Amino acid sequence: MRTSLHRSACAAVLASLSLLATACGGSETSGKDATGNKPEVTRITLWAGTKGSREIVEAFNKSHKDIQVKLEEVPDADVKISNAVKAGNAPDVAVLQYNQLPKHAAQGEFEDLSAQAGETVKSKFPESIQQLVTLGDKVWAVPIDAGVMLMFYRKDLFEKYGIEVPKTWAGFEAAAEKVKKADKNLSLAPANFDGNLTQALSWQAGATWFSTDGDAWKVDIDNEISHKVADYWDDLADRKLLDTSEGEALNKQKVEGRILAEVTGVWNGGYLKTGQPDQSGKWAVAPLPTWDGKPASAMFGGTAFVVPKGSKNVDATVEFITWATTTPEAVKARLAEGTSSTLPANPELAEAASSTFDPAYFGGQDIHAVAREALATMPADWAYSPTATTDTVLTDNMGKAKAGDIKLSEIFAAAQTATVTDLEKRGLKVSK
Repeated sequence: MRTSLHRSACAAVLASLSLLATACGGSETSGKDATGNKPEVTRITLWAGTKGSREIVEAFNKSHKDIQVKLEEVPDADVKISNAVKAGNAPDVAVLQYNQLPKHAAQGEFEDLSAQAGETVKSKFPESIQQLVTLGDKVWAVPIDAGVMLMFYRKDLFEKYGIEVPKTWAGFEAAAEKVKKADKNLSLAPANFDGNLTQALSWQAGATWFSTDGDAWKVDIDNEISHKVADYWDDLADRKLLDTSEGEALNKQKVEGRILAEVTGVWNGGYLKTGQPDQSGKWAVAPLPTWDGKPASAMFGGTAFVVPKGSKNVDATVEFITWATTTPEAVKARLAEGTSSTLPANPELAEAASSTFDPAYFGGQDIHAVAREALATMPADWAYSPTATTDTVLTDNMGKAKAGDIKLSEIFAAAQTATVTDLEKRGLKVSK
């Protein structure tokens, strides 16, 4: 069952923020000219900076004569979309990350796509993905890919040191101890000093940071589950069981085979293949370790299509979006280069994605098959923050945690306080 957030969040925001009155209504659906006749060619503009965007646009334009898409490469539409909507010069469609969606929806900057794409989202995507693009039972985006989390590991080194692939976080800790005992210059994995990763691991553990209570937002960042996750990683780092290198130093450790595993998104497979080609055949993937041994994953990254408020070509734009997110042809075009291991958010397209990625690097293992199973195990109660303040404060305090000035578990209280303060300043009700 979808949580109360997704049944009533729009109502909660409506009660506190008047500008959402338009956003929660119907969108301006056009695709027709002033005379009411459909133009011979409808031209729409896409803002995207993701790999494969040009290829997918070219494939669409070749197969569709009445709609043509122009790509404008915008590396981070999140930064520009608000001003573009206010100025009336936003594109017809843009690509954003899932964690960027709520804040823009809360500001009334997206078209409501429920009528045009609601059934597609409901029928083609898992509930755990649907929840990320749905507020108040209204669809504000259509999923593209899912950064479902897996554990990547050096199969050859696991065998060399007699390490079993851990199924639990307790087993992961035991493996870290065994690696360090075998060779002090090795580490099982990098330390977790990343705000987005901490969010993902809290999600996997069952935390729900945002929900609604009637017409008010409920913020629960500083909770027991989040602390359990942070304390666990803090302990591993304090005991020097993990590699605390950063940037190029961390990459060097990976290239030299001094790090045996990493918990991250499925997209990491492409990075390994291109960045460490000499390690081909040595890597494998496994489901993420869990706290109780029962399968559970979460997302670390992922993108969706949105239609900015004011688009005059909503119907044509949704036709492009639907083709791009539901057809094997679109996936094959986007991943044709063969260097990306991204998983389509639509499970029906996982096989098409697999066909573009040579499994030889992973010893013949189909990592998309593992990711597809993991996708079905993500808790369906997670929602991202409706304000950018949350991520900003987490990032700022994560820097202090990296420096050793504070514990990782101390980042949550500051994020909780700052988020509540910001929501209240914006006129949103917050449940105490």
